[in-house]
Amino acid sequence: MIEHEFYQWLGKDSNDVPYYLHLLNLVWSPDGMEHDLQVYRSVAAHLRKEPEFWSTILRGASGWRATLVGCGCLLISRERKYFGELRECFEHGNMVQPQVAVTLGLLHSDECMRAFVELLNSQDFCRSARAVVSAQRVLERLGVLMESDVQLTNWVGIEQDNAALANQVVIKHWNFWASLMRQL
Repeated sequence: MIEHEFYQWLGKDSNDVPYYLHLLNLVWSPDGMEHDLQVYRSVAAHLRKEPEFWSTILRGASGWRATLVGCGCLLISRERKYFGELRECFEHGNMVQPQVAVTLGLLHSDECMRAFVELLNSQDFCRSARAVVSAQRVLERLGVLMESDVQLTNWVGIEQDNAALANQVVIKHWNFWASLMRQL
C-alpha cells in the first residue's frame, strides 16, 4: 500500500512524465527546477513520517526508481540518517549506483571514504566498472584520490560503457547536489 502512495506523492509533470525520471539525468519538467525540487521536498516530508519505508527504498528493495527518489529526498532535505541502507544498496549494485555513491559522499563523507576504500580492496567488488568508477570518482571529489586514479579504461565490453556512464553521472550529480546544498 505505501509503495503505491509513494508514487502518488511523487506524481507526474504537466507532460505526464513521472517525476522520478527528472532525477535520473537532472533534466527538469516544463515547470522548472525549483518546482521539481519542491515536489521532492514534499515527498521527503512524507518519507519522514514513514522512516521504515524510506529505509526500504534506500536499500533498493523497491527498485531503482524508488531508490533514486529516496536519495534525492535525502539530499534535498539534508537528512543524514540511513548510511547503512545506502551502503547496502551501493554494495549490492543497481542502475542508480552512481547516484547512491554521490548521496553517500555528500551526506556521509567520513564513513563513505572508509567504506569505499574498503570496498575497492575487495576483488569481488572490483569486477563492476559502475561500482569501481562511482566509488573512485566520489573519493576523488572528497580529496582521497587524484583524478588520474579513477579507472576509466581497461574495462572489457559493456563494462567499458558502464565505466564511462558512471563517471559522467557521478560528475553531473555531484556538481548539481553539492552546489544546491551550498545554497540551502
